[in-house]
Amino acid sequence: MPQYVTGNPNGSTADVRAKGAWANGRWTLEFERRLHTGHPDDGSFNTKRVYKMALAAFDRTGEMDKASGLVELNFAQTRGRK
Repeated sequence: MPQYVTGNPNGSTADVRAKGAWANGRWTLEFERRLHTGHPDDGSFNTKRVYKMALAAFDRTGEMDKASGLVELNFAQTRGRK
């Protein structure tokens, strides 16, 4: 029996889109999600706050120790936009 079920996520599990790229000996991960998903099991983000969080990557090995240290999510304002 496979450890992971293949298929396309739906509902709340489809809220985050991500892609990764390996270059120069390191991974870069980019992900996106709406600030307010409309799902009751998701928190909403306020762009005027800074959020402390950690990220974990699952590579299908079954190991659960691939997590970042504490990082800050900061919604920096782009010049000319509010």
